[in-house]
Amino acid sequence: MTKEELIVQKANFMQVIQEKNAAIENYQRTIEGNYAVIESLNLEIDNIIKSSSWRMTKPIREITEYIKRLSRKIRNYSILNLNKRRI
Repeated sequence: MTKEELIVQKANFMQVIQEKNAAIENYQRTIEGNYAVIESLNLEIDNIIKSSSWRMTKPIREITEYIKRLSRKIRNYSILNLNKRRI
């Protein structure tokens, strides 16, 4: 390879490196923005959990979750029994 070809190749590599560095900086800004959104959402969640309406509806949410778990167990039990009867 001639000296001129090496200079051109080096210039091409430097351009690629600059493009990659610019892309990395862009990704870093995107990540920082995403972290800011996550932090904002976490603060919003904390405010909701600390609110009086959240505390007042806790028993309803617990009963609802219990019913969901119970219905899943009943459904799974029914499916198991149906499969046993088919065999």
